[in-house]
Amino acid sequence: MRLYSVQAVPALVQTSGYAAAASRAARPDVADHQVRTLVSVQSRRQALSRESGCRLHLIIDEGALLRCVGDPETMAGQLEHLHGMTAHPMMSVQVIQLASATQALCSPFTILSFADPADPDVACSGSPGSMVNLTRRDADLRSVTAAFAKLKEQGIDSQRRRRIGFWVFLVSNVLWVVWGVHAHAY
Repeated sequence: MRLYSVQAVPALVQTSGYAAAASRAARPDVADHQVRTLVSVQSRRQALSRESGCRLHLIIDEGALLRCVGDPETMAGQLEHLHGMTAHPMMSVQVIQLASATQALCSPFTILSFADPADPDVACSGSPGSMVNLTRRDADLRSVTAAFAKLKEQGIDSQRRRRIGFWVFLVSNVLWVVWGVHAHAY
């Protein structure tokens, strides 16, 4: 599975706190019990993904890591969780730096590939109103696959991934301090 995410951390690696905050931000009219249901469904999707042994390659826009979703404690927990995920052998995480020259400007998307070559890839993208668009059209798949390849070239490579993980960890600690000051915990 290959995912490109622009505004938020991808759902398959979100903590429950981050997922709840993101759900509230994306759907302010949704009741608390509905947010809990959405988070529960998302947690189940994460578990199924892990159990299936699915290889996951994430490309995340740096803005998604800098954008505080929820309170600073929630964001720090999410960044620590993402840092921990970089050590998983079935996980690749790349970050598109804000200062880098844009080679592919596109909306978030996912490409699902299957073990059986007879099963064609599926491209998935979201749209306003939380609609999900799925396609197997060759032209669409070529387009998103080419975009992913460009983004992959642009992203910080896997050799630098651990260094980025260190910086994510540092940023998360800074967010903890900010939260502590904000909450008058010091």
